[in-house]
Amino acid sequence: MDQTSPQYKAAIFMSDLDPAGIRPVTDPRFLQRANWKAFTTAFDECEWMGVICNDEGMIVRIKIGEGETTWAGLTGTLPKEIGYLTNIESFVLKNLNKEPEYINGIVGTIPSTMSRLTNLTLLGLNGNSFVDPIPDEWLRNANNIRFIQLHQNNFSGTLNDLLADLPNLEDLSLQHNMFTGAIPRGFGKLSKLDRFNVTSNFLSQSIPDDLYDAVNLINLRLSDNYLTGSVSSKIGQLSKLESFDLSDNSFTGSFPSQLKEMSNLELLMLANNGFTSQVLNNLGMRLRRIELQNNSFTGILPSTLGDFTLSTY
Repeated sequence: MDQTSPQYKAAIFMSDLDPAGIRPVTDPRFLQRANWKAFTTAFDECEWMGVICNDEGMIVRIKIGEGETTWAGLTGTLPKEIGYLTNIESFVLKNLNKEPEYINGIVGTIPSTMSRLTNLTLLGLNGNSFVDPIPDEWLRNANNIRFIQLHQNNFSGTLNDLLADLPNLEDLSLQHNMFTGAIPRGFGKLSKLDRFNVTSNFLSQSIPDDLYDAVNLINLRLSDNYLTGSVSSKIGQLSKLESFDLSDNSFTGSFPSQLKEMSNLELLMLANNGFTSQVLNNLGMRLRRIELQNNSFTGILPSTLGDFTLSTY
């Protein structure tokens, strides 16, 4: 056996050298330490920067790209051994370092072994170069997930229908990827969903009617896609919405008068579509930014509007 190989070093570490004295495979930390190469450093894995363990020494959080690790450089692939960290609740690998050697960040796919991470509530992999669809194996076992933040990658394929079956999902951030096809039906039944962002993909067809049933949405961003059709009068159900962005699509038709029911709206972005109607007569008091250019809106700005920025050109 090559005595310089990671496999050899791991075997020696497990049999003789582990300073924590962990030997049998029945020990819950055995797989954690052996597969995450604690043998490569004198430090316990719970002392690694960006790693947080519970009182039993099990890793519960990994956060790279935040706080003291904000500018850490990330490269390589996400190993299948991630599946051994079964206690992990928060897994963040943000790539904010854009030096030439780190520009692509982590590449490859999300391994199917992520399906073992049933305690996971936050997955943040933004700013990397992950590819392919989000794996079914993980989504089928992700009932505890609350935050999926995969923006600024190279994910492709259609949006997985299983995303709409995650009962605790609050934040779905998939902007700046290469997803295609329609927005799946089913998100309307997610009572905790408050952020839905698929900006800058290649999505098409119309907004599914049941998305307007996600009444706790605060931020809805669908801009820079190939979406078509009209906006439903059910838009008035989204009374908590603060940010609404449909710009740079191919929407048409009259914008619903129910816009006036969205009393918390602060940002309204409808530019570069084919909307018609006197939408300006329906604007609310809290608006701070409006972009309507390259449509066919008519009307007069209501005198009741507060201070805001308007773009119509």
